[in-house]
Amino acid sequence: MKKNNLLRILVILLVVLGVFLVFFYMNSDKMSIQNLFGRDPESLILKGQNLLNQRKYEEAAIHFDSMIRKDISTSQAYFGRGNAFLGLRRFDEALRDFTNSLNIERKSEVLASRCNTFRIYTKYDEALRDCLDALSLDPENIDALLSTIFLYIDQQKYSEAHELIDNFIQDNPEISSGYYALAQLQMAEGPSIAAIESLTKALGLDPDNLQFLWDRGFLYYSNGKIPESKADMEKIIKLGNPETDGEILLNAGTILNSFSGYLEETPNP
Repeated sequence: MKKNNLLRILVILLVVLGVFLVFFYMNSDKMSIQNLFGRDPESLILKGQNLLNQRKYEEAAIHFDSMIRKDISTSQAYFGRGNAFLGLRRFDEALRDFTNSLNIERKSEVLASRCNTFRIYTKYDEALRDCLDALSLDPENIDALLSTIFLYIDQQKYSEAHELIDNFIQDNPEISSGYYALAQLQMAEGPSIAAIESLTKALGLDPDNLQFLWDRGFLYYSNGKIPESKADMEKIIKLGNPETDGEILLNAGTILNSFSGYLEETPNP
């Protein structure tokens, strides 16, 4: 009797397993082993993006590399690893990964990132092609718009940059990067107090952004506004992470050291 019950249970288990395998096979384009065990691509991509946002570029590169090796969302994984390589200044590898991603699927944000990488190499023709392709895919893509603005600034096409920036800020007044881009244009056109005002607007929207603080602090320094520069540099030292912000921390420390003695001899009025 017990033997019959065991056989009956075994048959039921086999039937259930068979139904499961048939279901999985018929839906294999929508399912994966990773999904079944809680390792769906979306959560893995989100984890990698969080690492990038925290500027943990080494960890992000390892994470996305694991996804690529396991053939999980390879287009997004190549894009993520490319951004990690950009953060690590491994530009050749970043360029390769963006190209691999685009060979799988053309997306405006990937084209914008490859545009920025070409800018670093001053390959402006290739950069412009990617930026314009990105905007043709999605005219409102923020990454593509900003990449095109910075490319025009690099090429000293200031009128084109002004037009794009003015439209960008009008359409996206809550995005700090627009004011940062405007400050870069104002600095490219010549030393300008207006750039300080633009950076102050950017910092009003993103008060802990180290790059914004550095640029404004350096402009204060260049214009002889030492107490204001000191305040920005000290904030950089307070907020910066030595593991991820070493260069900007070093630069801020150098500026602060140059103030020693000056502030004691020149008190605030």
